Amino acid sequence: MTPSRDDEKVMQFKLMQIHFPEQKPDSDEQINPSFSTLRSFKTLGIVMNVFLLDPEARLLAGFVWISRFNSIGLYVLLDWNKEEYVFVDTAIQCVSRCRSHPPCDTCLPHKLIIN
Repeated sequence: MTPSRDDEKVMQFKLMQIHFPEQKPDSDEQINPSFSTLRSFKTLGIVMNVFLLDPEARLLAGFVWISRFNSIGLYVLLDWNKEEYVFVDTAIQCVSRCRSHPPCDTCLPHKLIIN
């Protein structure tokens, strides 16, 4: 099989942290939260979901759609401060809920049997 253009797309993400300053008890002053970037990273393919699994351990995971095989892949960053990741092609086939090619909003596992 030849790779599709979708498999060559690179998606860039920024993991952001939000900080809420303490409100002074006797003040009506509106204090806005601030954002800072913890980490930037890139993935190949079309990302479907990203999950922050354990902030203290810096564990992050994401599902991607692998168009050339029409299946779901799983990226796991075991520590987002390191340049290492685990990738698994789950071989779970997708069936789109939309008329265009997946994943317009999601793809559904096709004939998934869990024992």
